Amino acid sequence: HVCSYVGPHPPFKVPEPYYSMYDPSDIPEPPNFHPTPNKPHANSTSFYHQLWLDHGDNWEAWRKSMAVYWGYCTLIDDQVGMLLAALEADGVLDDTLVIFASDHGEMLGSHGLWHKMMPYEEAVRVPLALRLPGTIPAGVRSNAVTSLIDIAPTILSICGAEIPAEYVGRDLSLAFVDGQEFQNDPYRFFEHKPLGEWHQTVEFRGVVDDHYKYVFNLGDLDELYDLQADPHERDNRVDAPSYAVVRTRLKQRLLRWMRETDDPLLHDLESQM
Repeated sequence: HVCSYVGPHPPFKVPEPYYSMYDPSDIPEPPNFHPTPNKPHANSTSFYHQLWLDHGDNWEAWRKSMAVYWGYCTLIDDQVGMLLAALEADGVLDDTLVIFASDHGEMLGSHGLWHKMMPYEEAVRVPLALRLPGTIPAGVRSNAVTSLIDIAPTILSICGAEIPAEYVGRDLSLAFVDGQEFQNDPYRFFEHKPLGEWHQTVEFRGVVDDHYKYVFNLGDLDELYDLQADPHERDNRVDAPSYAVVRTRLKQRLLRWMRETDDPLLHDLESQM
């Protein structure tokens, strides 16, 4: 069974008490609220940057939106709580594998952008929580680099079913043991194709491991971030000599994935090598 919630998603229309649950004055400005230099040109032309400008380039204009967004998240949390309570009332909660995930995040002003479809952590990093007493120990946090494509093979593994050989995703069950990374290829990938010319963004492909992120922006400036030293992705190190080895490693791994998936942008990235 799948239970899909619309929120938290614009428009932020939520009932009380959630709408006023959080005080806007208590919310600090994100460290990456304003755009930083050495970013793709498309960041300044995109539909999502225009929405940011329309809303306001001063954090004071965003405080209430952030507060309502937090309230929206709490509303969804409470709805999930109601679902778990219903399973418990039916006596099946502890025999049910529960997976909580999201399809994308929300820029909400970071990097001078709103909404989604950007390669930054606010948009591509999503929650993934699993619950099954007796199989998944409570309180274990995993550092494994994962993707939504890993959910299907994980479900099959937990249910004792065979994982089809053609599945690209991996079984996450081993991460339940100690919460650590569990294979020698800790890479996951993301991609984007603009919705149309009105979108004013570029097509991109990206790869992330447990330390770095590389983004290939078609016809625009590429990006490389040290997610440990720069978690807010303010400093694009794609041209930094000290990161040349890392850049080459990630580009090579991205190329391998693009070859495996017959990616139409493969030759565009190959031409950079």
